This record gives sequence, structure tokens and C-alpha cells, in this order.
Amino acid sequence: MRRSETPTSSDSSDSLYSWIARCGCLAGLRVPTCSSCPLIAWSPDEAHPCDFHSEDASMAGLLRKVDRVAGNDCTLLLLGETGVGKDRLARAIHRGSLRSKYPFVHVNCGALPAPLVEGELFGHRKGAFTGADQDYRGAFQRAEGGTLFLNEIGTMQLDIQHKILGAVENHEVHPLGASRAERVDVRIISATNQDLRSAVKQGGFREDLYYRLSVLTLTIPPLRERKSDLVRLLKGMLAHFAEKHRSDVQGLSEKAMDALLAHGWRGNVRELVHVVERAVILAQGPRLEPSDLGLTTLEDGEVKSNGSCANGNGSAAPSRGGGIETRAPILTVSFRDGKLPKLKAAEKAFFKQMIQDYLHAAKGRVRTAARLAGITRQAVERRMSTLKLRRKDEDRSGESPDGT
Repeated sequence: MRRSETPTSSDSSDSLYSWIARCGCLAGLRVPTCSSCPLIAWSPDEAHPCDFHSEDASMAGLLRKVDRVAGNDCTLLLLGETGVGKDRLARAIHRGSLRSKYPFVHVNCGALPAPLVEGELFGHRKGAFTGADQDYRGAFQRAEGGTLFLNEIGTMQLDIQHKILGAVENHEVHPLGASRAERVDVRIISATNQDLRSAVKQGGFREDLYYRLSVLTLTIPPLRERKSDLVRLLKGMLAHFAEKHRSDVQGLSEKAMDALLAHGWRGNVRELVHVVERAVILAQGPRLEPSDLGLTTLEDGEVKSNGSCANGNGSAAPSRGGGIETRAPILTVSFRDGKLPKLKAAEKAFFKQMIQDYLHAAKGRVRTAARLAGITRQAVERRMSTLKLRRKDEDRSGESPDGT
């Protein structure tokens, strides 16, 4: 069995956290090596910003368990709501394991089309089906020697669950079109935001596979249960996004902090990252205010704003700044009155509001608005033309501030 080298005697600690710190794990997350206080601080990652920084007792207890099991080769089941960072935890465990020099392969089971699941997991041989013009190595083969992370395992069909069970039990897979099975050596880490025990009782998930995958179960607590982390998280996020978007935002008001602490954070750390970045982009001063946050909650089939930017009829209150008319970030959709707008109309209203917000944040400069939106200047101009958006300065002089 192929494994990476164990820590040498020069390592100050053989814990997961010293390994992560030494290897530069988690794409820039700063990790203290004190094993008595295992914290992973938030730091930006362009692909997937996330956090395991906590002084909360439940989170600290979880990280101590991770410290103990990382070097073990047992199968793990990670549980937690959307956005808590199950994929990050899986990568941390892999980086702290004896398999760290071998591949970490992430498979999003929920994103795989049903006809392609078996081939993606187990591979296929040339000619196995129409269009199979060459051999293909599945996820199990690509993870050889390392870790296979099966994210959203609860979405797998029962027939595929049976084949995964065989791969876990027998350490071999049978590629489509192959005459014999292939041996594989991988560690399995799976994750879900579903209640697999209930799924087992209801017949939606195999009981034998559940017990195979959950030799050890780790549950990541949601952000709303550890809000003491918010202040420290916010400091890192504000500094990063202010620099990234060249903003002069330096902090937030007491009312804005109260709004953040009162929010439910159903999207957890992922939602917090998006809220902070958007607020920094749209902020009109050095401190974030509640109206900058655009917080929304889902209650009884409605999307409601927690900010104070709505007028009496539930629509967005117009504001003016930089010569551009814009709207505060708010979306209200009711499922009760039977008067839902058509999807195209709702999409048009959404894009109109977002383009106005980007233009307002950019003080009317199309190039800057395009950079903030992550699209080209021409794309912004096309949107403005389609949505019939004009700026005040254009109405007066026929010329935009940036000459576009």
C-alpha cells in the first residue's frame, strides 16, 4: 500500500495542524500549530473561501477529533449544512494523512447526470458504448493511493450505491466494458447535508453502505451556533475584499454588526463571504451600514429583506449617488398571493437592479462596473441597452464619465 512519508523527528508536532501549517494546506489558510488550541483562521481562497476558525467548544472538539483521525485510514462521513465547509475539512484530513502525497479526488455526486455516474466513478474501456473512443480512468482509479471524496453522497441512486459498497468492501472496481475487476487502494471520505439515517429508514439509502461509510462520523456545527466567530472572521474578510475591490471600507457600524449577529446564516460561512464581498463593493462610506448588507431571510415561502431599504409597498426604495439612480439590494417574492411574475420578467428585474448597483458602486464608470461584475465592458453596455438603462450624465451631455 502506497503512502506518503510520516513526519520526521524535526517536526514540532505530529498533529494535523502542524502538518497543515508546514505544507501550506487549504490554499492559504493560516494555521497555528499549537495542538492545545487547534484553530484554522479564515483566509481568502478564490475558488472556495471557507473557514474552520473557532473558539466555540463544539467546533474545537470537532477539530481535536480531526487531529486524532487524520493519520488513521478509516472511512469518514462528514455531516453538516450547506456552506459549513465539508469539502475543506476533507482536504484538511487528506493533507494531514499518510496519503497526502497522492491524489485527492473530489466527486460531487449530486452534479453527475445519472447516465454518466458509473463511468465517472469506475471508468470505462474503449468501445464500451457509443462515443467511448478511448479508455477512461474513473474517480476511484484517479485517486489511487490517495483519498476519494464523495460529496453529497446522499443523492446517489440505489444501483450505484450497491457498486460503491462493493468497491469499499472489496477494494476493487469493474470499469464499463472491462473483462475483469481492477484493484484500487483509496481512502473514502464522504459527505452530505442530508439525514442519512432517515434515508435508510425510508429505503432511499442502503443500510450496509451507510455503516461502511460511517466508521467515524464528524458533524460540523453551523455558523449560527458559533456566532462568536463572526467578529474575527469579518476582520479578515473585510481586509481582503477591501483590497481586492480597491475599497476604502475599514469596518462596520454597530447596527451592521447587530444585523449580522441576528441573521440566521442558513448558507453558513459561504453565505457570510458572499454578503461581505457584496457589501464592500456597494458600500458608500468607510463603514458598512445595515443597508449595505442586503441580508435576506427565507420564511414561509417568502424572501424578505432584513435591511431598512424597502419602502411602504415592499419595493426597493430608490437612492441617488454619483449622478446615478440605483436601488438598494432587495428582492421580494411572495408565494401566497398567486401573483408570481414570469421567470423572464423576474430575471430582467434582477439584472436591471444588479447593473444599477454595479454602476452606482463604480460612480458611473462602465469599465469599473464591468470589473466589479466580472464581465466585459461590452457585456455591461449590452445589458444597459437591453434594459434601457441610461445615466444622468449621459442625459445631460451625451457622454459617459469614462468616455465609453
